[in-house]
Amino acid sequence: NWNWKRPDGWYHNNAILTLDFDATQGIKPEKLARLWTINTSSERTTPYQSEAYKYASEWAAQHLSKPYYLESERVEFSALDNMSLRFRFPYYKTEAETLGDSAITAEPIGWISVHYQTEDKKCSKISKEDY
Repeated sequence: NWNWKRPDGWYHNNAILTLDFDATQGIKPEKLARLWTINTSSERTTPYQSEAYKYASEWAAQHLSKPYYLESERVEFSALDNMSLRFRFPYYKTEAETLGDSAITAEPIGWISVHYQTEDKKCSKISKEDY
């Protein structure tokens, strides 16, 4: 327990996924798989997001019609099986749509979805999702 509650916050800053459950309830393994949650404030998540964005940018340059703007910060992400993360980068017609007062109402054209394998540090799948 000390490792998880360290005063310096090491565990929280480095954990990518967490699994919190009451062990006395005898939960089945297939139910446990759905209880994993992603630690959005992990220091390890940011580099994974940066790498996934590189894959998304390269893919977008080859598959999206110009002009477009691929957002790198307003990203959605979730945990997948096998220690992989799914990042969804929204894209817009122009960057101006995402700035200032327009940012509040800006609707993306769609998303570039990247499945990033955290152990292998590589992309396993990229796809476009329309809005």
